[in-house]
Amino acid sequence: MDNWFTSFPLIDELPKDYKLTTWGTVRKNKPKGRELNGSVFAFRANCTLVSCISKKRKVVFLPSTMHHDAKIDESFGEAKKPEMITDYNRNKCGVDVFDELCGTYSVPRITKRRPMVLFFSLMNIGGINAYVIVKSNKENLGEIVSSRRDHLKELTISLVMPHVRSRSTILNMPENIKIKLLCLLVNQTKTTIRVVLIWKGHCCRALKCRPHAAHCFWSDVEGLAPSSRFAVAAGKLYRPWSAPSDHGAQLRDVKDIVIPKRFRGAQTNFQDDIAIVYVSNPLSFNPDVWPVCVDFDLKMDRAHLTAGNLGKVAGWGLIDEDGHMSPELQVLRLPYVEIDQCITNASPDFRAYISSDKICAGYTNGTALCKGDSGGGLVFAKTEEQLQRYYLRGVASTAPNNDKKCNTHAVPTFTHILAHEHFIKDHLNLTNI
Repeated sequence: MDNWFTSFPLIDELPKDYKLTTWGTVRKNKPKGRELNGSVFAFRANCTLVSCISKKRKVVFLPSTMHHDAKIDESFGEAKKPEMITDYNRNKCGVDVFDELCGTYSVPRITKRRPMVLFFSLMNIGGINAYVIVKSNKENLGEIVSSRRDHLKELTISLVMPHVRSRSTILNMPENIKIKLLCLLVNQTKTTIRVVLIWKGHCCRALKCRPHAAHCFWSDVEGLAPSSRFAVAAGKLYRPWSAPSDHGAQLRDVKDIVIPKRFRGAQTNFQDDIAIVYVSNPLSFNPDVWPVCVDFDLKMDRAHLTAGNLGKVAGWGLIDEDGHMSPELQVLRLPYVEIDQCITNASPDFRAYISSDKICAGYTNGTALCKGDSGGGLVFAKTEEQLQRYYLRGVASTAPNNDKKCNTHAVPTFTHILAHEHFIKDHLNLTNI
């Protein structure tokens, strides 16, 4: 052992209680008036202490329960090193490795509180021991061994997650802190965020945030449908409204639906295809339900909407050309497509629907949004303060039709959130949100 651990009470305890012999250095102030290479021994029952000066103004104190004499190792000549020290040097590789590991990634912070000093030391020891065990187990199983840095990060997160989960349920927690905690929970547990819009008892649209597609609530015959026809379920994963597997789903009536005054559906080529949905009671944030950020920063919007940058969309729409439906919520990663390329590649009869407030994202290789995905939020990730947040950049609006039930080889359009900044801000202010 070295002076991280060695103490005389420990030296007395190990042979008595655990049948272990020990020797290791202890801390001591610099000596005065001692000759170089000189050694002084002290003996007591079952323990020997040597004080050796191997370098100028440097003294080494080493107690041992394995050695019981003042023997000098003659192989070192004039250095006159005690055999206790040479034996220690030959066997201290584990101590050196430990010191090096502690020096590379160490948790201690400056503190004058002795219990905290002890706690930080135990954290260092526990982190190294845990990595040794995990590394050995993974090597025996033929699995890939992560770096010590990644292991410590995973270990830290696993230790704090129960506390984070508990804190995130406090009702009077400040909203900005609560959102950060929920973001951390979602990032680490890979939880899918589920919010579903229900029409007359069956799933027809996916809703990611308050902004939604206006055409989901519109018919060219009666105009805007009454809010009483709709309900919102948050935290749902399965298609049926009352799916027993959706534990903790939050069900809400729709209080009001607001759409732009100029929206007229197909008559205006789905220009201004956006709606704000208000629920009867607020949704509670938890690991299954958390907000997607909406902001109107032009610089960040441009950073997200670059060619090929992948965004996410969730929905219960059709999953193939034959019209099959998935019982579970599906999530797609779609690349942003520049508007000029989107218009060029679109069929002539669809170009009129790529209006001035639209953006494009998708593939033409068979992976696409289908009927039933309208209103799904196109979100892009951004890491802030070591947390990954998602920002809403578009709402699924229109896509070209063909002779199939789902056109999987066409790029759909999304209503650009930034284009409706004033509409969103005006109505949020009116409702005091």
